Amino acid sequence: MSHDNQHLVLHKNQYISKLDQIIKDFEYLSLKGVSTGQQFSDLKKQFEKQVHETEKELSVLDEKISCLNKIISAIDGLSSDDLRKVETSEAILSDLKIDKSTKRGDLNKTIEEVKFERQVLNEQFHDIVEKYKTYQGVKENVRDRENDTIKNKEVKR
Repeated sequence: MSHDNQHLVLHKNQYISKLDQIIKDFEYLSLKGVSTGQQFSDLKKQFEKQVHETEKELSVLDEKISCLNKIISAIDGLSSDDLRKVETSEAILSDLKIDKSTKRGDLNKTIEEVKFERQVLNEQFHDIVEKYKTYQGVKENVRDRENDTIKNKEVKR
């Protein structure tokens, strides 16, 4: 149905959902005044792991876009007057297990969907990383203030 009415198929990316949840957990801990300890440390490790997995997913999407572009080039090559180009195109499609009758329009639509998914994932990923950096900055400021308060109390004694 989405193909017939030319709408892009959009999916909520699981990596963004996971990173969003970690940020919510950071916010919760911050509101409760927890900026040290095992919970915060575990959450930081979980966040770093999720960042790594999200970066891998961005690479996977890049590879998918590249592969789709290769398929489109091969399909376009089938209509060439150059026999070697046609043979090369057929070999590429065969290796990728793509039917020669695959429509270019379908592939273009899929590329647009993947590009859009990658763009949204990348933008949200960077926004979440910036939020994390902000929380880290707040945490460091709180720690510095606490250290200054302790030093001031010691000086007054």
